[in-house]
Amino acid sequence: MKDFTRKREITFIESFAMILVFVAIFVLGRGKFPTGMSILMCGFFAAAYGVAVLKISWDEIFKNILKMYAMGMPAILVLLMVGFISASWLASGTIPMLIVYGLKILNPSIFLVAAFLVSGIVSIATGSSWTIVATFGVALMGIAQGMGIPAGVAGGAIVSGCWLGDKWSPLSDTTNLGAAVTGEDVFTVFKYLLPSSGLGAVGAAIIFAIVGMQYSGSAIDGSKINMLLEGIYGQYTISPLLILPIIAVIYFAVKRKPVLPVLMLGVVVGVGLAVLVQGKDLGFVINSLYNGFVTETGVAEIDKLLSGGGLLSMMGVMLIIFCAFVMAGALE
Repeated sequence: MKDFTRKREITFIESFAMILVFVAIFVLGRGKFPTGMSILMCGFFAAAYGVAVLKISWDEIFKNILKMYAMGMPAILVLLMVGFISASWLASGTIPMLIVYGLKILNPSIFLVAAFLVSGIVSIATGSSWTIVATFGVALMGIAQGMGIPAGVAGGAIVSGCWLGDKWSPLSDTTNLGAAVTGEDVFTVFKYLLPSSGLGAVGAAIIFAIVGMQYSGSAIDGSKINMLLEGIYGQYTISPLLILPIIAVIYFAVKRKPVLPVLMLGVVVGVGLAVLVQGKDLGFVINSLYNGFVTETGVAEIDKLLSGGGLLSMMGVMLIIFCAFVMAGALE
């Protein structure tokens, strides 16, 4: 007969019931309170069950929560750098430059598959899906907007490529976190991802190529493209030099340099170009790194496209992650 007054392992029935409780919390809380709060409630429930029923000490649970924070901090720091990069590349004109060149080069019929492949390749090189979504992703969405391609379809192609590249990159925080948890090296984890994500990548590329064909005969909205180009040219000096932050990040990422210094280099180069090429005040640019870059052209569509980034823009996501660490530590 089991002694339920001592610490014990959770049973299958208890585990299944706990999952049902978590599902109920998320379903009932949908639209009523933030996602992070639902996650915290699940974490608190797991911790309370562990202490009251499984007789696990709170010190042990808290120790595991802190362990999760220690394991996840590299990912948090990369996330912080994403806010800096997106703001600095907007201030420098790097993202607007990509929009300008993309509007002039890309064809609607190949846009979706090209966006998927390019996003994947650059994500592999940088090891960060968040960075590419916030930089290349914004630029590609601007191009899709000018071509009349639905935002949902274009966003699906871009995000799919970014997340695929992130999982395949030896520089990825999530891949390294997975390797650390399992005790394997990064390349072993990558090998086991190939059968599933490799087939998924091929299938996604085929689907995006087929879906993209329906836009080949559609007329491109020239007035919208011209409006975007005129708005960008009115705010920025477009030069090939503006690609330097991208080259710097990709080059040192391929050289397998530490990801945080590489991303910081991209920020520094972006800030330098914002001051030297765009003639922006250094204090304004530094402030943008924290609060986000703001463009004021008077055209709402352009202002929304060319504004954003900054440390504060990442706070919502990071708070959710912090809540997730509490839940993960309690479950562990």
